[in-house]
Amino acid sequence: MQYVQRIRDLREDNDLTQTEVAKILNTNQKVYSRYETAENEMPIRHLITLCKFYNVSADYILGFTNTPHSLLKDWLSKVDIFSKYAIIKLNKELFRRRLVSKLNCDCKKTTALIRSQAVAFFLLLFNNNYSKKNDN
Repeated sequence: MQYVQRIRDLREDNDLTQTEVAKILNTNQKVYSRYETAENEMPIRHLITLCKFYNVSADYILGFTNTPHSLLKDWLSKVDIFSKYAIIKLNKELFRRRLVSKLNCDCKKTTALIRSQAVAFFLLLFNNNYSKKNDN
């Protein structure tokens, strides 16, 4: 199957008009129509955009496979549960390290700093409420 038929099928399966797909590709309907009729070849940047939009692989659009692989789901299906867990833990650790490095201190100091700011805020709030009651 040629890619011209595949992009037309994808568009119709998603109940889209040529004009709507053309807007996604930042082009006009006439240019997109030429892709579907094979009058013009579709640029690679448009192929990438369509793959992302329809969530299918380029192999599917180009006709190398008849299975519309989801880009993310296909990758995740090859990764076992322990690897997924490790990726999540790694991302959390990297986020924590970035936060700590931005504050330019270690984790214990960061926790102490947050606690001291919370106590200071509570005391300030308590002091303001106490002052208002004594003024009345």
